[in-house]
Amino acid sequence: MKNAFKKIKHNPMLFVFVLILIFFTPAALFIPGQGNACSVITAVGIDKQNEEYEISLLTFIPTPNQTYLETNSIVAGKGDSIAAALLNASLTLGRKICLSHAKTTVVSTSLLENNISQDIDYLGRVASLSENTILICTDASAKEFLQAAQSLEKDIGLKLEELINYNVGSVYVTDTSLEAFFKGYYSQTGSSILGYLTLGEGSSDGGKSGEGSTGGDGKLDAEDEVSGYTSSQPSTSSGGGQSSGGNSSGGSQGQKKVLNSGEVVLIKNGKKVAQLNSEELHGINVINNKAIGRVITVSDIHNEKYKDATLTYKLNNKRVNISTKFENGHPLFRADVILGLELVEGKDENSSIKTNTEFSDIPPDIALKIEQYVKKSFADTLKILRENKTDVIGVTQTFEMENRKDFRKFLNSLDDPDDFLNFITFELIVRVQPD
Repeated sequence: MKNAFKKIKHNPMLFVFVLILIFFTPAALFIPGQGNACSVITAVGIDKQNEEYEISLLTFIPTPNQTYLETNSIVAGKGDSIAAALLNASLTLGRKICLSHAKTTVVSTSLLENNISQDIDYLGRVASLSENTILICTDASAKEFLQAAQSLEKDIGLKLEELINYNVGSVYVTDTSLEAFFKGYYSQTGSSILGYLTLGEGSSDGGKSGEGSTGGDGKLDAEDEVSGYTSSQPSTSSGGGQSSGGNSSGGSQGQKKVLNSGEVVLIKNGKKVAQLNSEELHGINVINNKAIGRVITVSDIHNEKYKDATLTYKLNNKRVNISTKFENGHPLFRADVILGLELVEGKDENSSIKTNTEFSDIPPDIALKIEQYVKKSFADTLKILRENKTDVIGVTQTFEMENRKDFRKFLNSLDDPDDFLNFITFELIVRVQPD
């Protein structure tokens, strides 16, 4: 013992270390864990009714278990402002609310009737909601949506953020984060896109079908201008069990499911101006290099090789070259799209078509139908964008980068610069090739 004291006496740093252990170890042992003071929020829901806000929080509760599933609970608070509703929710939790871990923010479509930026500004500016959180909307209340999302993990082990990230990467193929929303809101056109998911009682339609949308058999309606082919996107229809906090007594009654039919909502100056179905969303993604993986079905094929055949092609790769120029002071937006397609399935009137898909060619008549479909899809969606004066396909950004001076002069010459899409000529060139 004497030797130990001698070592400490002749070594000042060791003496300081011993003092730190003596004074701080007891305090560290008895200090409460951070989880006792702060709540970990994984998703936020915002509703508004009769000028009263309701904030719903999907809260992670650290609980030891053997199932490897997180234990979550939904806590809600109401108030005449977002700040008041959050405060009341924290009083119910008995903990400080920490939103930095929230991966998803859900708003009801009723909020989109007014400028939503005013409602979510507080969350990002004061409440530390991450800019990377995905912002989506739903036809139900946000609270009901979170209840259904809570059941996702209980029933099939699927977390809400996994479902949303799949949608952003494979269905919407665009950034729908809180940061992207505000970038669009403060941009020259004030336009952005939000993902749209619905709640249902097990129905698979998931929402309204617009003109040109696919039916249950995956084919276009007969009245479409260009018939005989359609296109579909990868989408999910994920089931949820009993809604937590509900009053249903069991069975299928009262159960809600999160349904995804590939729809999005167009936002202009913070308000909803249009809702696009999956086919109209495809029109936006025509000139998006990242939008691959979908399938295009061509039916009613009659030629030397096929007789009343239906062929399904998968879009494996895409190359898009976009350019802008001015001709006699008039703006021209040109997109050259090259689609790499692989034949993945084929059937004729008698049996399945046996063909070597790796080296299959695309006959000119089939290529022409696919090209017509893609052009029509883009034209139909462009009509919606023009009607609602929304630019979510990067027209403004491209002109600003390549022809800034001429573009600004063009905008100043218009009576309504916000209506500039109607005065731009769009030229879309589509080429199809086997992948």
